[in-house]
Amino acid sequence: MSLENLPQQSEEEQWLVRAISDSIIIASLETAHIAQYKLFQDQLELIKAQTSEIAALERLTIKLLLEKQELEKAMTYDKLTGLLREESIEREVFPQVDRKLKDSALYHLVYADVDDFSAVNNIEGHDRGDEALALIAEKMKESTKSGIDFLIRSNDAGDEFILIIEGDLKTAKQVGKRINLTLAEEEHFAGTPLSLSVGCAPLRGTTPELYSASKILAETRMRIAKEIKKDT
Repeated sequence: MSLENLPQQSEEEQWLVRAISDSIIIASLETAHIAQYKLFQDQLELIKAQTSEIAALERLTIKLLLEKQELEKAMTYDKLTGLLREESIEREVFPQVDRKLKDSALYHLVYADVDDFSAVNNIEGHDRGDEALALIAEKMKESTKSGIDFLIRSNDAGDEFILIIEGDLKTAKQVGKRINLTLAEEEHFAGTPLSLSVGCAPLRGTTPELYSASKILAETRMRIAKEIKKDT
């Protein structure tokens, strides 16, 4: 049968064919859109998961940094007094002192020991002893130049302190006198005002040998001063 002899479609049939064709096209497009939307949703969920992991890593990083800072602080400063720990002076003090010594600055090491501190602990208890040490540290801060002088709690005993003072011997001795004057105005512990025996020695360098020599000399002079106090 030739094409000319094929029966002609009616308008209704033509409309139906077009409608079916359009439906097929629309269905295909909807299927493609659904697939694209699902892909988009999957990618979005992946991004959310990655973002959550990044946020968790950031929180962990911040936590570790804070813990590191707290550890460094604990290694640098004495918890009770807030003064430098003697273990930290090589890192925290010596570089600054060295620079100034090269510029001809003078430094003196002051060794200070609390008088009759055992009486405070024995009579009033260790909590009051801690209060006394904290008060002494506060008066040391008030009597020295922040950022210039350095205050250290000694490793040798809990009631001994090392002060590295910029200036000559007279300046170092005046610091000790100022601290004792301010302590005399404070509350009494074990029935008497707090006081310090001090000894001074020049600090000519920060090598272990020079620092140790200055510390030993200052401590020896402090012991002599303490004995003189007992005899008066």
